[in-house]
Amino acid sequence: MISVVIPLYNKAHTIVKTLNTVINQTYQNFEIVIVNDGSTDNGVEIIRQNFDDSRIRIINQSNTGVSSARNRGVDESNGEYIAFLDGDDEWHPEYLSTMYELIKKYPYAGLFLCAGLIHNADGSISYRIASKYEGKKCAINFFVNPEVFLHTSGTIVSKPLFNKTHRFIIGMKQFEDKLAIQALALSTQTVYCGIPLTKYNGGIPGQLTQ
Repeated sequence: MISVVIPLYNKAHTIVKTLNTVINQTYQNFEIVIVNDGSTDNGVEIIRQNFDDSRIRIINQSNTGVSSARNRGVDESNGEYIAFLDGDDEWHPEYLSTMYELIKKYPYAGLFLCAGLIHNADGSISYRIASKYEGKKCAINFFVNPEVFLHTSGTIVSKPLFNKTHRFIIGMKQFEDKLAIQALALSTQTVYCGIPLTKYNGGIPGQLTQ
C-alpha cells in the first residue's frame, strides 16, 4: 500500500480538486493522510462535505509548519511507501500505477521521482523534466541535476529508509523539501520517471512560494 501524505494549511479553495486527482487514480491501493496544520479556513469541513471515503484520514494539529505536518503524516501512515502531495497540486490518473510499477521493478531503491507540468501564474504551461530522460523510466544519479528531478508532489519514498534520515527539518521556511530528499538520495538508489504525470499549480493564494 502507498500512503499519500498531504499537509493542509488554508487550502479550502484547492483541496477538493487535489483530492479528486488521488481518488481517480487507476492504482487504488492507497490511503490518504491529511495533516491539518492549524488551518484558519474551512478546508476540513469542505473535505468532509465532498468525500465519504474510509481511506481518507484527517489529523489535526496546531500550526507548526509544513515540515512538522509532513513528518506527522509519515508517522501516522500505514504504507511502506509514502507519496507526498501538496494541497494545491495534482496528479495524472496513471501517476501511482506508473510509480508502483517502478517500485516493483527496483525493489532496492528508496526514492522515486517523476517529471511534471508547471501551470504558471500567467496561465502558461511549462515542463519540469530532464530532457536526457524524457519518456524513460530508469535509475539515475540524483545529484546530476537535482533541481530538475526534485518536486515534492512528484516524490515517493520508502518509509523505513526515509525515517533513517533527518526527514523534514522543522523550522525551515524554505528548501526543507530539497534538504530532506537530498539526504535520502545520499543513502539509496533514485529512480526517475521521465513522463510528466504531476502538475504544480503556480500563483495559488497562500502558497509559500508567494
